[in-house]
Amino acid sequence: MRYRWIDDISDFGDISGQWDDALVKSGSENPFLLSDFIITWWKCCHRGRKLRIFVIYDNDTIVGGLPLYLKRGGLRDGFARILTYIGDSAANYTEPLIVSGDVRFLPIFMDAVSDLRECDAVYLNDVRADGIFLLSEYGDLGKEKGFFMFFLQDHMNYAIDLSAGKDEYMKSISRKLRKDLRSKRKHAINNYGPMRLKKINGREEIEKYFELYLKFSGQAFVSRNKTSIFSDGEIATFFREFLVSMDRKDRLTAHVFFGGDTVMAISFAYRFGRGFKWILTGFNYDCKDVRPGYLFIEELISEMCNMGETHCNCYGHATFYKKQWCNRQEPLYRVFLVKKTARGMVYRNLKYAASALKSKEILVKVK
Repeated sequence: MRYRWIDDISDFGDISGQWDDALVKSGSENPFLLSDFIITWWKCCHRGRKLRIFVIYDNDTIVGGLPLYLKRGGLRDGFARILTYIGDSAANYTEPLIVSGDVRFLPIFMDAVSDLRECDAVYLNDVRADGIFLLSEYGDLGKEKGFFMFFLQDHMNYAIDLSAGKDEYMKSISRKLRKDLRSKRKHAINNYGPMRLKKINGREEIEKYFELYLKFSGQAFVSRNKTSIFSDGEIATFFREFLVSMDRKDRLTAHVFFGGDTVMAISFAYRFGRGFKWILTGFNYDCKDVRPGYLFIEELISEMCNMGETHCNCYGHATFYKKQWCNRQEPLYRVFLVKKTARGMVYRNLKYAASALKSKEILVKVK
């Protein structure tokens, strides 16, 4: 097997079809490894960054890879030079592409990073438990190759399992929430009119309702004295273009929720592999008295069941509503692979110290 670093996005575009074929073959169902995600994010958000996409070949066939870029960390990172996943906060999983279990990814990757003199560390911030195979591959290789590796578990991935059907699922949520939904639904119908769910598609509708989603999202974050990621215009541009791209390839499910003629909520979900992959959901803050976001979730659950879907991935972070609705959780890990360079050692020590200050973080293993 051989590896290659790609530092020009046009070169990645040349192999994008092979990359996506490998992703489908891998069965990972990870939309954040799609070539469209990588290319669109780089187009919109590459400013000041150096592209470093890692690709493994078996003869001329892609069998593994990891989309990364190189950045210079600040004071909290000891000014280390860090390889991190393309997509930043837009990527809910940051795992490598591995086509089969016959590929021992980590030894090849460590060889490649060893040869990359401009790098002190690799950081992946959202790796599922399945990705812990990296740890089993690590063994004594780190000592031999001049690396430290450790994992921190500090948040969860949330999902809704609908395999028992809607009625059984609804029985599993809290009685208080069910009572609140009935009351708010009645209030919403009386004040706004009949509720309905509309599926949207096509560039015109996707762009139109994404703009409205941005407005809803901004209102919600301001109300909580927080800053939305969409305050960064580059991120908004990325999502606008990527949603259109996913819709064009029939990999997007988007809905608008109406009360009478009033738009009460909007959502976008990726369709790659099984189930819904819920990415963006926003509600009309002017209707907050009827909890439109919660009524919308209930409508979407009905829609999923009608479509025969049994799984909805809500991903991690922003847990304030997910804990009320999601009946499946799995840990997500932050993964550090650190070179034994001067800056690398400072970076490692700073991350150890930071994790010690957060009692919820679980240090999985250190070598």
